[in-house]
Amino acid sequence: MYRKQLPFEYLGTTTMVVLHVGHYEPSGRLAIELLQEGLYGFEPIARMTVNLPAAAPLEANEAFIDNALVGDDILRFIKENSLGKELSVPYEGYKAVAFDLKRLYEYDPDGVTKFMLLQFRP
Repeated sequence: MYRKQLPFEYLGTTTMVVLHVGHYEPSGRLAIELLQEGLYGFEPIARMTVNLPAAAPLEANEAFIDNALVGDDILRFIKENSLGKELSVPYEGYKAVAFDLKRLYEYDPDGVTKFMLLQFRP
């Protein structure tokens, strides 16, 4: 299946990536990874989001950014591609983003659909 790709600049290099939208267990919070095409299909190169305790208040479309390796590069990538907006909800040094689910859907329709169905299950 064809997946729309985006250029991701990090650590001085640029690589083409696709987005993979999912959720964290057991919280059900939004999870996003960057994947690149490898020899055997798509392989993860970076986590865009990180799962933090439920005590951190977030809406369904909001997530904390993984600062571990490429935090500033991830934030720039999100802004440049209109994937979301940075929030003023700092949590122990992590930055939060309100993601545009319609925009994410353009890059991973299956992942966003599954995520949304999870949000509305009883």
